[in-house]
Amino acid sequence: MSQYLINPNARERNYRGLFEAQEYRLVNDFFCSRPEFEPTPLMHLRALASELGIGDILLKNESARLGLDSFKILGASYAVRRLLGEGRLADDSVVVCASEGNHGRAVARVAAENRLGARIYVASATSSMRIEVIEKEGAEVIVVDGNYDDAVKQAAREARQHGWQVISDTSWPEYEEIPRWIMLGYTKLMTEAEMQWSPEPAARCSVCTSGCRRSGVRSG
Repeated sequence: MSQYLINPNARERNYRGLFEAQEYRLVNDFFCSRPEFEPTPLMHLRALASELGIGDILLKNESARLGLDSFKILGASYAVRRLLGEGRLADDSVVVCASEGNHGRAVARVAAENRLGARIYVASATSSMRIEVIEKEGAEVIVVDGNYDDAVKQAAREARQHGWQVISDTSWPEYEEIPRWIMLGYTKLMTEAEMQWSPEPAARCSVCTSGCRRSGVRSG
């Protein structure tokens, strides 16, 4: 049986979700200053919608996101840039995370772009193909004798021992700031979609302060 959870605040006129307005402005200013982060397509699956008896289905196609086939680069990029901007990462810093594939590859890509070292911890059952694509981004992959949770624990433990920086989208007590930044980075996906699903694509990001005038990419 299907279950539906309704957020009673979602239809409030000024409701902006989990984050403060200033946080949304910061993340959108960051992405608006990075021309390589072009909006990915919002696609209409009208045939499937008709089959299901509903008006429309919209799909955000993240396979076009910087060649990584995943939205995870949004969170990793924003979190690492925040850390660099605050002087909490230096040129010789090492970033680490546990991953089942996409987050680790994104962290590896961002590390390479910023001349940082990267160590990605994966579970023993991780496929060789996923390991290879992470290694191709320049990261060292550590295969942990255990599952994903074991990889999270080992990454955190070795980061403490060596002074490395964890870039995890999983939070735990006393490690919440960076996962929050990663989640904030992911909101760029929905900001793009908001521009794209209106009858006429917005000419300007509603929360940017940097003057960007990107229009949404539409596909239908």
